[in-house]
Amino acid sequence: GRRGGVGRCTVGFVSEESGQFECRVVLRSSREVRVFIIESTVLERCREVQLEFTTTAMQPLTQDIPIVNPSTVEWLLGATLRGSGFSGPDSILSQPLSTTAYPLTFNPKKEGTVEGELCLVNGNDGTEHRFQLRGVAEKPLAQDYVLIHTRAKTSVTHILHVPNHNERTTEFRVESDLTCVSGPPSVTITGGDLVDYPLLVRPIRRGVVSGAVAFVAQAPGTRDRRSLSAVSSRRGQASSAPHHVWFQIEVRAEPAPPDQVVPLTCPTLSSTLTRLHVTNSQPHPLQLTVVVGGEYVSGPGSLVVDANSSTSYPLTFAPSLIGDTAGEVVFDGGPDGEFWYQLQLTATDPTPITLPNVTCKLGKTEQVSVPLRNPLGHSVVFSCQCSNTRHFIIPALTDSQVEVEAGGSIDVPVLFKPSCVGSGDHMAHISFTSQQFGEQVFILQGEGSEPSQMEPTTIQASLNSNTTHVVSFTNPLDTPTLFQVTLCDTHPLESFCLLLKRTHGILLRPGVSLDIPVMFVPEEMHTHRTNMTVSTEGTRSENKLVWRYPIIGQPQFSPLSPKSAPKIVCQAKERVEEKLEVMLVSRKMKDAAIFRSKAPNLDTSSGNDQGLPQQSEADGHYSYELVCVDGEYSDLIRDCVVVKLLRRVVSEEGHVKLVFGFVFVPPRALSCTVELNVRCSGSGGVWKFPLHLCANMADPDDVIVIEATSLNRETQIQFRLTSMQEHPLPFTAHLAHGVRP
Repeated sequence: GRRGGVGRCTVGFVSEESGQFECRVVLRSSREVRVFIIESTVLERCREVQLEFTTTAMQPLTQDIPIVNPSTVEWLLGATLRGSGFSGPDSILSQPLSTTAYPLTFNPKKEGTVEGELCLVNGNDGTEHRFQLRGVAEKPLAQDYVLIHTRAKTSVTHILHVPNHNERTTEFRVESDLTCVSGPPSVTITGGDLVDYPLLVRPIRRGVVSGAVAFVAQAPGTRDRRSLSAVSSRRGQASSAPHHVWFQIEVRAEPAPPDQVVPLTCPTLSSTLTRLHVTNSQPHPLQLTVVVGGEYVSGPGSLVVDANSSTSYPLTFAPSLIGDTAGEVVFDGGPDGEFWYQLQLTATDPTPITLPNVTCKLGKTEQVSVPLRNPLGHSVVFSCQCSNTRHFIIPALTDSQVEVEAGGSIDVPVLFKPSCVGSGDHMAHISFTSQQFGEQVFILQGEGSEPSQMEPTTIQASLNSNTTHVVSFTNPLDTPTLFQVTLCDTHPLESFCLLLKRTHGILLRPGVSLDIPVMFVPEEMHTHRTNMTVSTEGTRSENKLVWRYPIIGQPQFSPLSPKSAPKIVCQAKERVEEKLEVMLVSRKMKDAAIFRSKAPNLDTSSGNDQGLPQQSEADGHYSYELVCVDGEYSDLIRDCVVVKLLRRVVSEEGHVKLVFGFVFVPPRALSCTVELNVRCSGSGGVWKFPLHLCANMADPDDVIVIEATSLNRETQIQFRLTSMQEHPLPFTAHLAHGVRP
């Protein structure tokens, strides 16, 4: 530049990012050197940021907005704020090389949407930070939660403290969705003040109800008829709603005193029907809903009462448990709210049940069933008692107790044993007592009838031998009585005989038994029959009691002793077939005999199946069975012996010969005695023919060779077993005697 003048030097600077930058500018001449240090601070570009605030009316919400200062100097930021409900400090100081938060608060006074803007201006360099604001004010939270305890149809007043968040005096309209509250329709509150509002609560029915009481600001000169539900439905809309304050109300109403107390008594396991009178004094029909409370009480769920009339409501009480409980019947739907009846429920012992009369012949017993049921969901144990154990016996009880499963029933058998002809003392009360049902009584009435024929007694005896059988007679009468015993034989008297020292004037006390020995001596091979009578003495013939015992004698004959019985011998696992011829005579059995002969290729596919006892009715006159004398081999003989009646031959002398096919296939060694019993269906005689079966040890099935690879080392082999039967067969393995394992 010229001497003494000022020169200009242009320096260009372009930065792609924010921050602080430094550079040197050196000027040289022939006389001097000058150095200039230039510091440059680059700020971020001003960007518009959108912020949205969502909160409830009168509920402030604060958001910290971060401001980053990358420079080395302090920033003084001035704030310009626009928008109703938004607030914040007028300025903040941002420290160098740090982040400073600007607190922005949104506190709407009423429901609606607000638009605004925040502008932060840097006083050092004039840069701006702009934020577009959007505030959404939803329905305000309840000013308070009010819980009111009262009784139905009783009035109570509660004071609500209502504030006015506006700065001016405002008239508030009072709205509520609760039908049980009332109060002044409006209230005027000075700005920033609060007043006490008297809220009258009178519920007309029991229970818990929840709702709201709202105080809605009225614009000057306007009357807003919107309900609280309409105000609530505007949540989230962009338009503005009136300023309002609301309280959450919960009313818990206890039942009013009952209109009537109704006592109900019913036996357990029964039911009773009661009718409650309901009157309608309105000029129109009344539709009532009915709620029945209480265990084992039931009734319809609704009731219609005609205008200016009355009707009855049917109520059923059917208790399943004994004891006292409480219940209620609540009617609701009328203009005056609910009315109800208190029930005093008493379940007593079950009603005694009279069972049908039972008739039994004197000297016998008759069974009657007592039904016992349990409707509960768990088992119940009953204790049993009988008032007349002389004539009624309960044989199936253990320790006088019986258990009935849940929801089940059983029939308890009771035996009736009369002691006289007619009703007499034949009544009993059988009680079943439990903690759940109380005492349940069953009344039984019995009647005795004249004795008749008793159960037949069968006596079996060998031909020309005697056998004694004891017939027991018990005095069923309730007084000591004289008895006599007689035989009425349809055959020669020597076939049956009473072995009593006295047959007349036998005194028996009540319940005492008399053992009567009857001897049977058969002389012919046919069934013998007689009747033994036991009758009372000392009474007129028309009042005489007679018990008749049919006696059946069955003769038996064994022509051979077991020692001289024919022997059928074979080897185990082999099959032997024999033909047996048995001679029968009608009178003298000493001439009977049994003959054997071979019967090759005997067909056993028809006739009886294999099994014990083996019996056939192929011949209309004779039946037979094979009986194993040794019970140890019964199952084995049943599986390996087949007997079949081939034919019957009658000789000219009248002797009968029966020809049997006999197949013996023993699976193992055995030795036992069996009897072939032949019965004549016409005469009833039984012939017994002993046979001795012997199966010798079978040859070895196989030779098992076990080669040991070394001493003290186990060696194993396998072999197959086969069952010849059509069903599974168990095998037992053991080493022969004297063989070391």
